[in-house]
Amino acid sequence: MRTQHYEFAHGALPHLAHTNAPQVLAILNGPDGQRYLNDLWNKAGSRVGAAGAYGDGVPRCVVSATGNNGLVAAIHMPAPNQLAEAFITLIMARFADPESSSLDHLSWVRYFTLEHGLDHRSGASCTFVGEWTADGRHRNLGIGPPAQERAFVEHVLRMLHMDRA
Repeated sequence: MRTQHYEFAHGALPHLAHTNAPQVLAILNGPDGQRYLNDLWNKAGSRVGAAGAYGDGVPRCVVSATGNNGLVAAIHMPAPNQLAEAFITLIMARFADPESSSLDHLSWVRYFTLEHGLDHRSGASCTFVGEWTADGRHRNLGIGPPAQERAFVEHVLRMLHMDRA
């Protein structure tokens, strides 16, 4: 059964990130960012019904520069209850022009999740990094870092650097 948590992090957010990143990033970075997340959270809850709704907590967002001509919106999720639910999601974008931070001119946008998982060899709790692509595919990118924003952002930035190598 899909939960509000899963619908929000694996359905609503990646769709919006890939179809309207400039507007989504501008809203998340502005004074209405939390209200926007709350509205999306509530809509995700209405799509799954009462059985999949979460009780306490709502997502919150921190937007910052990545230091490599980019921007990242880190969305902190309520604590996951089930496997594959996310601790944190990232909307990452790179500005097309190194001299400009215009959201109207992005060279790319990518969406990542840091998901609650189990190591199948040891049975221990762990995190996995996932990516939702613009065409709606979910890619499993392997075991992830601790469920902390800085560790996750740094992990993804290292992966992106390796993609370019």
